[in-house]
Amino acid sequence: MKSAREQLEDANTRLREEGKLCIPDNGAVPQEGLSTREFPDGEQWASDLSGGATSSGDTATPRDATEGAPSRRLVYTRMSDVAREELRWLWPDRFPMGKLTVLAGMQGLGKSFVALDMAARISTGAAWPDTPDEPNPIGSVLLLTAEDGLGDTVRKRIDDAGADAARIVAVQGTTEKDHGLDQVSIADDIHMLSDLADEIGDVRLVIIDPLTAYLGGGTDIHRDNSVRDVLAPMANFAERHGVAVVAVMHLRKSGSDDALYRVLGSVAFTALARSVWMIGNRPGGEDDRARVFVNSKMNLAVPAGALGFSIVAPGLVEWAPDPLNVTAQEVFAASGIGHPDESAPQVAAAVEWLQELLADGQIEAKDAKRQAGDNSIAPRTLTRARAAAGVRSRKNGFTGKWYWSLSEAAEDAPT
Repeated sequence: MKSAREQLEDANTRLREEGKLCIPDNGAVPQEGLSTREFPDGEQWASDLSGGATSSGDTATPRDATEGAPSRRLVYTRMSDVAREELRWLWPDRFPMGKLTVLAGMQGLGKSFVALDMAARISTGAAWPDTPDEPNPIGSVLLLTAEDGLGDTVRKRIDDAGADAARIVAVQGTTEKDHGLDQVSIADDIHMLSDLADEIGDVRLVIIDPLTAYLGGGTDIHRDNSVRDVLAPMANFAERHGVAVVAVMHLRKSGSDDALYRVLGSVAFTALARSVWMIGNRPGGEDDRARVFVNSKMNLAVPAGALGFSIVAPGLVEWAPDPLNVTAQEVFAASGIGHPDESAPQVAAAVEWLQELLADGQIEAKDAKRQAGDNSIAPRTLTRARAAAGVRSRKNGFTGKWYWSLSEAAEDAPT
């Protein structure tokens, strides 16, 4: 008896000779480079097509290819028919074009500032901070922001950053006849975003801040399948239009020790993203506004190094020119969001020690660190304790020395 594969090949030959199509079953002509094949359920699939012997010894008549064809079919392509393409970058080795990138961090550390700084650079063609001599093509930006006012916050920030406001298009919502404004839902409105991108024509960057505000009411952010159902069309949108989609996301304060698994919600958010960048406090930094922009995942290239930046008045992002040798895990420690059970007693003891040390006023940071070492307080524990105790760092304008205190007079941190 012939094998099932041999029976199928015989059936294909016979049906072609009879002028009938076996692939696809519904009689449609496949697109160039694409093929489809469907198999009936159960062990009858080879015999039904071939007319050969079944397991019971009976014979079956070849069915017409269009009779009883299933509605679903596989679509596949030979890699020899796929043209090679060069990967393009919005920000070299950081944010790829045609892909989804996640930009994550704790609240108040400047994620939105960084996203709008990127938008301003795209709108004017200003160079990226780590590649000042390389050209940056001008383009338009689609902005979906759910947490900041357009007039009193977003417009002010992009103006301060020197943006061309005419090239930054804020998507405010959707509306129907005799109906008010509704929040955009990626699950339901991706086609409208696609139409808008076509209409504008030169979109290079799409910012969604935060992503979770635009997933739609039926999306469970903690369920992998639910998240993938929404993000897959967004990833297709990015690829079709060749734009970089930057999804701003928050981090949970506790959980895995791996930075990548701290992104709020299902792991599908970071699994589908081709690149993930984190923002946190700069380890060992004395300035309370010193931040780090560091990679946590890169599937497409060797990631560029971490960059330092600060939020300076009147809300500008000031980048440090040279890369930093720091990991996402170290940035997490400096941000005071380590594993809740990892060293809670040590941190609590360090907080109490700091409060006693600074009870009578400020002390030079160098001396505080020395005394912490003398008391067997590890640098990472001290960093977390500083955050928990609300210790402020101030630089003396005359001596250039840094001082720690428990003062509450500092300005609010940026969001």
